[in-house]
Amino acid sequence: MDDEQELKGLLEKLVTVVKDGMEGNQKLLANHSEAISANRDALAAVAELVNQQTRAFDLLRDVVLKLWTDAYGPDLPLPDATVN
Repeated sequence: MDDEQELKGLLEKLVTVVKDGMEGNQKLLANHSEAISANRDALAAVAELVNQQTRAFDLLRDVVLKLWTDAYGPDLPLPDATVN
């Protein structure tokens, strides 16, 4: 009888540990899901920033080309600005 009670007690403890582990895993998965969503939002913000910077660079290039053409005419090409 004592062995049965001890076994029953051990099984109850095991069930409790498994349940606690499952709840912990569910919380961890929820936290990971939130982190993944936050990372997606951050990546989308970075992509938008890159797009805005690209548009700004394109506008700047167009302005420089227009100023150059206005100052020196269309026949003189813009110098190469490549850094060696």
